[in-house]
Amino acid sequence: MTAPSIVWFRRDLRLVDHPALAAAFAEGPVLPLYVIDPFFERTSARRRAVLASMVAALRDATGGALVVRVGDPVEVVPGLAAEIGAARVHVTRDH
Repeated sequence: MTAPSIVWFRRDLRLVDHPALAAAFAEGPVLPLYVIDPFFERTSARRRAVLASMVAALRDATGGALVVRVGDPVEVVPGLAAEIGAARVHVTRDH
């Protein structure tokens, strides 16, 4: 069985025409991930509500497969990769 790859969704939360997602699916099984950085606790309630809505929509669009973690992505992403034995982590550039 092929080791899964993680697709770390950052600002680009679309599923269609997503370069990192396409690359990951070309390799085999994929685990989608969104990390809520503690920085967002300091943003406005409206911005947090919009983000929550967008992440919920992404979770629905992935059939519930989206893993949502809270914490510093520098720790969360490699931690999840080790936890599931991920072959790779795919991510798009954050502009």
